[in-house]
Amino acid sequence: MGTNLGDKHQNLAKARQAISAYGTLEQKSGVYESPAWGYNSTNTYFNQVVVLSTELDPEAVLENLLAIENAMGRIRLEDGYSDRTIDLDVLDYDGIISSSQRLELPHPRLHLRKFTLLPMAEVAQEWVHPVFKLSMDDLLAQCPDEVLPLRL
Repeated sequence: MGTNLGDKHQNLAKARQAISAYGTLEQKSGVYESPAWGYNSTNTYFNQVVVLSTELDPEAVLENLLAIENAMGRIRLEDGYSDRTIDLDVLDYDGIISSSQRLELPHPRLHLRKFTLLPMAEVAQEWVHPVFKLSMDDLLAQCPDEVLPLRL
């Protein structure tokens, strides 16, 4: 989860509450602050990773996350990254490797972003990337992202 507009702590709390309607939130990481990634913004991001236990399939999870984003005022622009009230991504789903027009698993840029890897390591330290076969420690060591997010 990520947010860089409005009350960022409240945005994350609202997102967690909304996500919990689709299963059980098993874990949540701390909140990390970092600059925007992939574009320029004066607004820093707050990021957090949660672990959801659900009966829904990955596509249904994504559809529900997109509905939550919409309900929270997320406006998607067609040409790249922009500031947002909330951004909800599926990073992994039981180690499944898949690609469809709407969802790629694991998340295709997960290994490139410390603002995702660091909170994910808190809640899934034993996770191994199903494509690269790398541990969380190895992914962090090899991550090209030079920005070290601040844990709040």
